[in-house]
Amino acid sequence: LHLVSAGPAGVAVLHDLDLAGGTGEVVALTGANGSGKTTLLRTIAGLLPPLSGSVERRPGRIAYLPQNPSALLHRATVRSEIAWTLQRTHSAGRADAVLEELGLTAVADRDPRDLSTGQRQRAALASVLAGGPSLVLLDEPTRGMDDAARTALTAAVARIAERGGSAVVATHDPQLVAAVATRVVTLGDGVARELQPLVEAAR
Repeated sequence: LHLVSAGPAGVAVLHDLDLAGGTGEVVALTGANGSGKTTLLRTIAGLLPPLSGSVERRPGRIAYLPQNPSALLHRATVRSEIAWTLQRTHSAGRADAVLEELGLTAVADRDPRDLSTGQRQRAALASVLAGGPSLVLLDEPTRGMDDAARTALTAAVARIAERGGSAVVATHDPQLVAAVATRVVTLGDGVARELQPLVEAAR
């Protein structure tokens, strides 16, 4: 992002942001409610045009998981959700491999809307991660998650980075930040501030 100002309905909540991300990075996006985390994710994703400035995206698919996972789940079974993503992205992967990776094999043939909150969140995560996107944007992904879903999420984000992808995770969850983030950017008063690198902070 280069000098990006952004906000819904033409009202800027973020001002002149200048941020860049690299291959294999997991950026945790923190800040109070209303600080613009969702606005920033939607702007990066191309769902919200910037009011000024420019957004440069490297080649590859961008996957966005909104706060409400049900917004992504429209098919009859969890397996068909994943299969649809693989088909749409012309990916060679198998739905069963994605199901196993996120611990969803036992509920593969169930309607995702009938699952528990944690299972539904995992199903939505599986549907966006299928096909190996180059950039993953997650908005409060641990909201309502059970321990199994949290463990699966942490492992999935780590694998994204290991495979050369990148992730931006908007969260209030300090445990998730500690588990997955290589960088932390906090939003407040319309501006972004990068916190001390996690490796240095741990010394």
